[in-house]
Amino acid sequence: MSLPVSYAGRPTGFRALAVWAVFFGLILAVARYWHSGQMGFYEDDYTLVTRGMAASWPEVRDFVASLISSFGGQGRPLQHSVLYVLSWVAGQLGGLPQAYWLGWAILTLNSVLAFSLLRRLFSPSAALAGGLAFALFGADTTQAFLYHSFGLQQSLTYLLVALHLYLLDRRVLAYLVILGSLLSYETAFPVFLAAPLLGVQRGRGLGREMLRHAAILAGLFVAVLGLRLAMGETRVAGLGFPDLVTMPLLHMLQGPLVTLATFAYRPFQVFLALDLEMVLVLLISFAGLLAVLVWTRGDSSTVPSALLSAWRARSASALGEPERRLIRLLVTGLLMVTLAYPLTFTIRAYAISGRDTRVHFAAVLGAAIVWACLGEFVYGLAATPRRKLLASVGLAAYFAMMIGFGFVVQRSYVRAWELQRAFWTAVVRLSPDLDDGTVILVEPGGLEDPRFIYANHWNLPRVLEQILDLPDDWHAPPRVYRLLPEWRSRLATDEGEFRLDGSTVLAPPSLYDTIDSRRVILLMTSGGDLQRIGGEVLVGGEAFRIRDLPRGPQPAFLEGFLYKLLVDGDPTGDADS
Repeated sequence: MSLPVSYAGRPTGFRALAVWAVFFGLILAVARYWHSGQMGFYEDDYTLVTRGMAASWPEVRDFVASLISSFGGQGRPLQHSVLYVLSWVAGQLGGLPQAYWLGWAILTLNSVLAFSLLRRLFSPSAALAGGLAFALFGADTTQAFLYHSFGLQQSLTYLLVALHLYLLDRRVLAYLVILGSLLSYETAFPVFLAAPLLGVQRGRGLGREMLRHAAILAGLFVAVLGLRLAMGETRVAGLGFPDLVTMPLLHMLQGPLVTLATFAYRPFQVFLALDLEMVLVLLISFAGLLAVLVWTRGDSSTVPSALLSAWRARSASALGEPERRLIRLLVTGLLMVTLAYPLTFTIRAYAISGRDTRVHFAAVLGAAIVWACLGEFVYGLAATPRRKLLASVGLAAYFAMMIGFGFVVQRSYVRAWELQRAFWTAVVRLSPDLDDGTVILVEPGGLEDPRFIYANHWNLPRVLEQILDLPDDWHAPPRVYRLLPEWRSRLATDEGEFRLDGSTVLAPPSLYDTIDSRRVILLMTSGGDLQRIGGEVLVGGEAFRIRDLPRGPQPAFLEGFLYKLLVDGDPTGDADS
């Protein structure tokens, strides 16, 4: 597919595609991955990404076959299948650094697809503004998170390819491709409803096309929903009335406001994080972006001037088709932002920090179209070369700030990885006496939670068995649970055991349990370091015996896939120091 770049002196066709791929690749390498060498695994990564990286090809093949045959993966068999295969590929390429390289390639692909789509609709300068807004989208802060770059971003790829096919009048193929979005991460699927509005069709023909298009998408959605229900997918089966209706409507009101507001809020966060590195990032980014914006600003639309004239004359009849089309594209962009939210049932639509910002994931394309419209207005109204230069300076300054915000997010990821390494090094050192069924409970008072990604949080129970190579004949591998702050009043059951559920620990519901206190190792923070507490512990006004720190040497375990990544040095030896 070629880029329709026709302005003099600029590359065209596949040459243009290569140029813009390099440009957006550089933007993403700086804004999302500059510190990726100091980043690691987080939260959901420990469910599939780390296991896929350590798996053999027969294991990958069996996993994918099982997902497809059972329509598994929370009703998203394509998402988890592709994610697992990509994780295996990263493992074959070398490991964690290569996983981030692969994630960068996926984000670059989507940015080029988005820019080439915008280039079909707008002048080069406006399309570039929209492309930058897409690549530097600040409402969703999870782009570099491996689970999301491997799992969620594929849904955007399906959406973007389907839109290209639709505009090329390859409708049947477009519907087959957008089905991939519904089978991977479904929040991008409703955005495709606006596809006819991006074409040149208008009037009654557009109305008929919208009805036919909506009917086809509704049929696809109902078919997949029915299949999910038939296969017992609990998240769909558990939705009740009236939440099934009111929550999508509420999110469609809240989400667009939050998404658009973050474009103003993120630069403010950069000012709060200013230091020498950030200043250098802003200056270099500004210079580079300004050069590219100046290079493309020569071919801009005259439509905004006509719109302004019609506004001054208070005459809608003065608007020609180009002016009406730009207005329609602006409305379409806002509609696509709104359509990103009706299927976000499980996440709050006002999230602006952390992994929950994935609720805004599918709004990125609509926001990019809105920004392209803004770019069309800005450059179109800048009638002189000097004003066009000033417009380029303003846009370069703004998007340099958005690159700076990428560094704010990266710093959270780096800090979270440091915290995980320190945590697991201490856990292994303090728990030399692991055996079948051991449970390690961690008091949360001294644990730090970085703003944009959690460090040691809900997925702790799945990690230890990947750090150590445990005996195959153990029935219950040792697990680590993070206690909730009010654990002392809720942990004990009437039968004198410890309950591990949503009232006492942060953990996946599938790993809830009831255990004998004598199986428990309790870790608490003292002086900033984890310490093991032995003897008796007071829970609900009653003393319970827990496991003491053993004396003397203990049998060593072999290192698992994550050992060298998460455990520093030799954690054995001074366990009671």
